[in-house]
Amino acid sequence: MGRIKVRYLNVYYALTGKKEETVEFADPLTLGDLVEKVVQSGGPKFKESILDDKNALRPHVWILVNRVRVKDFQEELHDGDRVVFSLPPVGG
Repeated sequence: MGRIKVRYLNVYYALTGKKEETVEFADPLTLGDLVEKVVQSGGPKFKESILDDKNALRPHVWILVNRVRVKDFQEELHDGDRVVFSLPPVGG
């Protein structure tokens, strides 16, 4: 069985009420599968904040897999991966 650590930063922590959770899986897991799982546990406000009406990722949402930004929901995840939901960095 595989495990993935999921962290929620910024507003996503406030929406989910969680800083971190572990998602377990037996079958191969894609980023899209993971998003589906965390949307169920994160609640409707979390879902509305990260997905649009067509269930596509909103442009302001950053999902980092092992510190690399990933947009492709077909990206395969592996045991031990770390996934972070965040907003883009602010500069100025």
